[in-house]
Amino acid sequence: MRFFKIFHYKPVFMIYWFRPHNCAGPGHQYQGPIYQNQGISYMSRQNLTTRIAKRIRQFIRAVFSRMEPEDHETVKNYLDPGEKRLFYGMDPAVQKHCVNAAGTVQLLSARIPEIDCQKLIKAALLHDIGKTRGNLNLLSRAGYVLVNTISPGLAARFAQKGPVTGLPGWRNTFYIHLYHDEIGAAMAEDAGLDEDLVFLLRNHHNKDLAAVSKELSLLLEADELN
Repeated sequence: MRFFKIFHYKPVFMIYWFRPHNCAGPGHQYQGPIYQNQGISYMSRQNLTTRIAKRIRQFIRAVFSRMEPEDHETVKNYLDPGEKRLFYGMDPAVQKHCVNAAGTVQLLSARIPEIDCQKLIKAALLHDIGKTRGNLNLLSRAGYVLVNTISPGLAARFAQKGPVTGLPGWRNTFYIHLYHDEIGAAMAEDAGLDEDLVFLLRNHHNKDLAAVSKELSLLLEADELN
């Protein structure tokens, strides 16, 4: 009876983390929870359910979101012609996400006067340029969001650069999502963008560096909130 009560009040279940094989992105290794052999990680159902619900809400919002005239005006005000080409090369749903992140950055930066707000808004608008139009499809994006929420290691194992269309395309979608930061940073470098801006694009999922960069910390926070 005691054994039953322990698991009744503290329900847990198993999530398998897989060691990724041949899934290194351009310029860096996967930094998620990797084990030499297949292992087991335990987390509460409540915590995982909350995370999945949040990702589903974000995904549904992205599917039905559209760029409004005021969004295009924001892009016009903050980006130069070359940067606009990068912005409008993104998937439309990603464009809207980036505009929303830029609005959040503007609000958050008000609490830190020494922040270069202009540059941070520009970084927010461009942080997902690695997710280019045509390289993502709806079902694969939904699959990535769910798999990565449950097991980042498994998502990394599935990621593989390859065909965009057809049945194998879902693995390319996983690859784009997983390494879009490096892909976007490389695109920004090729376009001649400022090195500080490239740094923010490359590391906008790097929580370790966020501890030593106020700009990066705000960008991560804005990205997570949207």
